[in-house]
Amino acid sequence: MEDIIKIIIASFSSLWKVKKYGKTIEIITPFFTTNDCFVSVFLTEREGYYIITDGGWISENYYNNFFDSDDESYLRLFTYYKEQYSIRETESNNKIYYYKTTMKKELVPNLVLEVSNFISTVVSSSFIKFQDDKDKDLQKRFRTQVSNFLTAGFDKKELSFNGFIDERYKDIKFNAVVKRSDRFTLFNYVTGTTEFYFRGSIGRSNMNFQLINRTMLKKQIHRRVTVVNDQASGYKIEKLKQYLDLISDEAESVVVNWTNRKKLLEL
Repeated sequence: MEDIIKIIIASFSSLWKVKKYGKTIEIITPFFTTNDCFVSVFLTEREGYYIITDGGWISENYYNNFFDSDDESYLRLFTYYKEQYSIRETESNNKIYYYKTTMKKELVPNLVLEVSNFISTVVSSSFIKFQDDKDKDLQKRFRTQVSNFLTAGFDKKELSFNGFIDERYKDIKFNAVVKRSDRFTLFNYVTGTTEFYFRGSIGRSNMNFQLINRTMLKKQIHRRVTVVNDQASGYKIEKLKQYLDLISDEAESVVVNWTNRKKLLEL
């Protein structure tokens, strides 16, 4: 058996490769994605810290991955693994870098394994189909319709889309935000091709409102607005009423049906 162990160790050792780029070292690991790409991490030392990053390759789709920023199921999965591996992120030159740091040289191998595992997991997960194509198309169409309507009705300098309102809470995002002075009006859009998808859309919207309500930013929120697509095939008022009631009861949000969209400009 010992000779087999030696073969295994030798085989795995030969899979690790290294390339040097100035003060940065690319470590090509034995980890791979489900589309058969080996994972690379990048090691550099700066001001006493050892930094291990993905090199910006995830955001650059280097692994031929496809991250759909509209797929909230995948985004929750991504956030889960990011938190589990304690991955941090920073942006530079229009790239997002995911990384970990340590001042202890002996911990560098651990961090290399953790960052490699993170990359392999989130890239491989990006190929999973979480949402029905018809519902995804409806979500995109409705988001475009509402966003165009808000763009025509509000000052563009005050309006932003698909973002957060504070760097400290980057994972709590809203479909649209109107900022006037230090006060925010937050918009989320709710729609779905079926009752199932509609309930899910309500739940995701409510969750973000509830999360932001638990922060110190609550006092800066002027109003929360849920725009409901009452023309969607999944809108069945008799079956959804108890879920729609939660919007005002638990999320503390105003409900505006899309057929009454002019009310959005009066808020």
